[in-house]
Amino acid sequence: MSLTTLTALLLNAVTVQAKLPLSPDDLRARLQEDNDITFDPLGVAAVLHNPRAQASAARLYTQYDRDSFIWPHTMMIGATLVPLQVLVEHMTATFSSIHPAITLCTKGTVNLSVVSNMVFKELPLDFSNAWLEDIIAFKSSSKPNNDFMLVHIPHDTPQTGPVPWKVFIGRLSLHFISAITGAILGAAIVLSILSADIWSVILFFFYGTHWLVGVFISLTTIVTVHRPERPIPPDSTTRYAVYQRPAGGTVVFKGRQDDMEKWGRRTWEFVPTFTNKCLHWLWITTGTLAALASVACMVNMRGYLQLAFLGILFYSSLAEIVATRIARMIREETHLPARSFPVLENNTRTRGIIRATIEAHRAIRLTNLDWVGLNRLPDFQIFKDMQEMLRRINEYQEDVEVGKEPHPRAEVLQHPRVKEAISDFLNAHEHNFPGKLAERIVDETKEALLVWSRFPENSAVKDDADMKMNSV
Repeated sequence: MSLTTLTALLLNAVTVQAKLPLSPDDLRARLQEDNDITFDPLGVAAVLHNPRAQASAARLYTQYDRDSFIWPHTMMIGATLVPLQVLVEHMTATFSSIHPAITLCTKGTVNLSVVSNMVFKELPLDFSNAWLEDIIAFKSSSKPNNDFMLVHIPHDTPQTGPVPWKVFIGRLSLHFISAITGAILGAAIVLSILSADIWSVILFFFYGTHWLVGVFISLTTIVTVHRPERPIPPDSTTRYAVYQRPAGGTVVFKGRQDDMEKWGRRTWEFVPTFTNKCLHWLWITTGTLAALASVACMVNMRGYLQLAFLGILFYSSLAEIVATRIARMIREETHLPARSFPVLENNTRTRGIIRATIEAHRAIRLTNLDWVGLNRLPDFQIFKDMQEMLRRINEYQEDVEVGKEPHPRAEVLQHPRVKEAISDFLNAHEHNFPGKLAERIVDETKEALLVWSRFPENSAVKDDADMKMNSV
């Protein structure tokens, strides 16, 4: 190798070494200057996607349960990302678009696909009927496909009983949760000022103002249920809607025509008052600034103030979960009587249908529900005749419960009306269907009648308002 070639290789090696951080000075740790502005992934934790934040903000805007409690929107993880999303929708929407506040409040709406003797094929499940969520999500039995849950839709506003001590404590707890959030943010602002940390002052100030705007919003209603110009006329005709759960089990909703129609046609509207518009835009502005400050300010704050900020997010996220459980408890305690009746552990589907038609209280039992017409049973004559038999038995039950039929319940199977309905059904299908389907249906009917005869809550002595139906 020539001297010239060797010299060139040495020069290249020196050049490469100079470009790599291999010198002792480069490996030595250096403190960051106080006036440096940096960004760090830790600040993004405040604006991570959180579906609970979306639902919490929607509850804040609707306050549908205002008569029972006021929902406190907390500064949980992702809470400030929601107003930022609403701002983007405002910027991209046209004048003819749906108001972004309505979009915010309807994102959590679930449309239940139902078959019914009405024109509605879907029924919305949202904040206005949140009490249905736990009922629909009832625990299945060992035979989930044959499970039934009967749900009575109340007429107008559900009757509420006296406020128990648990409801009083729950309301105070929700106010306490909101007050603690504000107190923590206020203390953080004071500590930031005393620490002369401009970054933390900006961050906690925006979060504090966003919390304050949320408090003012909770005192009013920005999004409410739309009231049509022509109200739905009163109609007491009984209607049914059948919902088949994906996880197994059938939920049957029963209610008046006008109540079921109000449910099916329910929509939301933004209340366009000057106060609501100002609060809406203040909530968007302060929330957006808080989201931006979370990313830009947090990493430049002092270490103990960063920990304080993360502590606020952790507390608010946990507080929102606790508030959800408290709100559910209040809703259960203030809506009386219970309006559901489970029919579980059925060996066959016909047994579940018969029990739901006979055993339940008369206000909720499935009288005159056309299972064949709704395609919930095969279009066979035996099932049509079964429905006719159940209709005649329901008429007898109604007369007994209102006092028109004095026959003792202990002899319910020997009553002429019951024996006649059963014998007519048996005679029509004595030689039909192998496996003695008709005899099995009759046995299931007799079993349900015996259970009904032992229900003291179906007695005609008690008033309907005092009836307490079985709940989940």
